[in-house]
Amino acid sequence: MFLVMLGLSHPAWAQQPLETVPTPSATIKRQPPYLVGDTVEAHGNWWGQSKWYVSVIVEIKDGKYRIHYGGGRYNTDWIGEDRLRNELREKEEQAVRDLQAAFWKESKPFEPGVEMLVRLVMKPDGGVTWTISNRPDDLKAALAQLAELDRICKARYSALRDTETTWKDDYTKLPATWCKTAAQRQALATTYATAATSQRVAEQRKWLTTLAERYAVSDVHVAAGSWYAVLYPRGHDKVKGIIRTDELDDLLDGGGAKTLARIRGEVSGYFAVVGATEDAATLAFYDELTGSLADVKARVEASLPASVFVAKGKDTAMQNGGKADISGKILKTAVLSPKWVVTVDENGHAENRVKIGSIVYKIGGRCIYRSYVWKQYPRGRGWDAGAVTEATEFYQRCK
Repeated sequence: MFLVMLGLSHPAWAQQPLETVPTPSATIKRQPPYLVGDTVEAHGNWWGQSKWYVSVIVEIKDGKYRIHYGGGRYNTDWIGEDRLRNELREKEEQAVRDLQAAFWKESKPFEPGVEMLVRLVMKPDGGVTWTISNRPDDLKAALAQLAELDRICKARYSALRDTETTWKDDYTKLPATWCKTAAQRQALATTYATAATSQRVAEQRKWLTTLAERYAVSDVHVAAGSWYAVLYPRGHDKVKGIIRTDELDDLLDGGGAKTLARIRGEVSGYFAVVGATEDAATLAFYDELTGSLADVKARVEASLPASVFVAKGKDTAMQNGGKADISGKILKTAVLSPKWVVTVDENGHAENRVKIGSIVYKIGGRCIYRSYVWKQYPRGRGWDAGAVTEATEFYQRCK
């Protein structure tokens, strides 16, 4: 009475007791329709154990069932039909689990393809926010995998459905979403390709902003403050150049044709995979890229430092070894280091010795300064013939 006055609903223990305690029948009903008086199995935790209890339906109201689950007249509870044992439902659920298990076993090889595009199915308005592959061939491979998965889904798993209720954002628990991804692969791949292209363009624009800085004039020899300093004679810091790379060779000798082809392959390869043509924004970017490369080439050529050569030493074997792989015309060659620098172990035994060599040669109308390390190892009571272990090249003006 006190609870009613407070406007509170009755908890299970406060419900009106039964006038008589029903006796369960030997026949248990395990499928609907459920009627008053039916003996059923109800799932609950009434006696400290979560399990199925043989119970009797004593009242039905608003789609709910009041059941007596054993014991005295107060042992009743209102539950939904989902807590009444239903053999038909259980068979259906088991069939779903069996189908899912078969699907997971068969679909495992296709997970890389699913992983690439499945989030666009799970969150269609979220866009591509995960890491995008920088290889269009990965998208091509994903489409091939998903085409085969789509065939399998339609042939054997048309009744497949997602039943996960807890980890709804975990695609590895959503088999029907895999099939949906496979079925929508072409549209999803187009969305992915557009996002990938946009990202590549943004990355290449960022790369362009640093290109000129990478090809600024710098010191050819760096040794200040370390034991390497003894490898260099006075005046070594006057030797300047612009570091030579394959990328810079392409820019100076080919106008950046290889660089343009590489970038175009990275950016537009996605369009080819999905069978689309490059959009206006991408084509405009290529025009921008061509102009920027031409500008960097002009700046590099204008800023090439004068050739300075301070090496004076002689070592025929070292000098011949240092120029062995050079195909251009040798203009100058000499040993830069005033003496050998020997590295010893903790016992004072020599491990190796090094000198620095310098070469200036001409190839393709351009002059290149090569700085290299010549290293020798102990052999018997002397040293081996030696070999080039490091070599760095810089562009300089020929005159």
